[in-house]
Amino acid sequence: MKKTSLSIVVPAYNEEENLEWFVKDILKTAPNMGFSRNNLEIIIINDGSTDKTTTIASKLTKQYKNVKAINKENNGYCQAVLLGIKEAKMKYVSYMPADGQTLLLDIVNCLQYLGNADLILGDRGRRLDYSLLRLMASSIKPSTA
Repeated sequence: MKKTSLSIVVPAYNEEENLEWFVKDILKTAPNMGFSRNNLEIIIINDGSTDKTTTIASKLTKQYKNVKAINKENNGYCQAVLLGIKEAKMKYVSYMPADGQTLLLDIVNCLQYLGNADLILGDRGRRLDYSLLRLMASSIKPSTA
């Protein structure tokens, strides 16, 4: 992959249990994917959390110069993503929810298309966190009788 820059928008609502490890996982994985603190920014959009998400986000911004946090009123995931995109300073933008369901490593196959497409959509494929029970419960349709 050519040297480029990436903004990662991280919408977060009450993610005190996940936010810190998730951001640190991005920072740990990024160098293996050609990103450094100079060409990667992480933008945490705190969507009106009522737990310790605000405190954790603030701590991360003090620890890492390429992590930024924005606190806003809660008005949903899409609005948080849009705000993050507007704030992004790097050439390319990705977004990943703070719950850790998508990791930086999950987008590695998308990176080869940077510069060749206006929009790249990815799919993680098989989810390792889905147990058989959860898959079965997801496929049950409620009765309309």
